[in-house]
Amino acid sequence: MIEESLYLANVLKMNDDEMAQLKELFGLTGSDEEVANWFMENYNLKMVVLTAGAEYSTVYTPDKVSTLPTPKVEVVDTVGAGDAFPQL
Repeated sequence: MIEESLYLANVLKMNDDEMAQLKELFGLTGSDEEVANWFMENYNLKMVVLTAGAEYSTVYTPDKVSTLPTPKVEVVDTVGAGDAFPQL
């Protein structure tokens, strides 16, 4: 099901735990950037977004990489938040 979904997608968003699971499932090694590039090349994705909780998020495209620290915010309610960011 994961592979079928990847063929239909144009963006893959995953967190750092999911990255580790996908590396294992697909038998991949290497850096996060190498793995992101592999997914883009093999599934014709436009970008891969990797979130790492309170640490950072990285957006990979075929020609650019952008990493930003996760903004520190006052948490009011976490229900349904997922990986949400305030508009800065």
